[in-house]
Amino acid sequence: DLKLVLNRHTGAVVVEERRVIPLLQELGQAGQCEASIAVMECFLQRGLEMSIALACASILTCKKMSAWNQAVQVLRQIVKFSVQANTLLYNATIGACEKGREWVQALLLFHEMPGGRVERDAISYCTVMSACGKHRESVRALELFREMPEDRVERNTILYNAAISACEKIGEWAHALQLFREMVEAHVERDTISYNALVSACEKGQEWIRSLELFRDMADGCV
Repeated sequence: DLKLVLNRHTGAVVVEERRVIPLLQELGQAGQCEASIAVMECFLQRGLEMSIALACASILTCKKMSAWNQAVQVLRQIVKFSVQANTLLYNATIGACEKGREWVQALLLFHEMPGGRVERDAISYCTVMSACGKHRESVRALELFREMPEDRVERNTILYNAAISACEKIGEWAHALQLFREMVEAHVERDTISYNALVSACEKGQEWIRSLELFRDMADGCV
């Protein structure tokens, strides 16, 4: 019972969280996202101090159900009650949007982070690029990839793979190949995902010879 959980320990924040976080997890497993939001609202309205862990648990509950709009609602409620949102909370919400295939909302959240003095990290970039890639918005994904140095985010294998995969979705083999070559020049490790995404991009672009060359590289142990 929610009222019992919140009323019995009004003076003990640690106990509150020990009881509320498992409750949110149970609601997520039961597919009760709306109930999860109700828990958060009740917690906030009572003026109880909320940790990042508690807020994140609620957003992840929504993400698990692909309920991107509810995840955004939770984030807005958190900000409304003057709880400082951080990178973790934004990344979780962007992840919910990505899973819910809402690339526009994911992009909006990503761009509002600097205004709220929230740092964008590699996960922020990877998640929003993936959201754009799923909707064949490879141009936007590549723009984001090029913006990384501005946030001092180091381009690693995962980020290059996200960019190559975005190109692969629409058969942009030339851009995919350029990114792959950049990985080689920057001494960034290439893995199976890197090769598979590039091979698929070449196949969609009917670049059969390049596809065969890549397969040979993989067979020769380049991965």
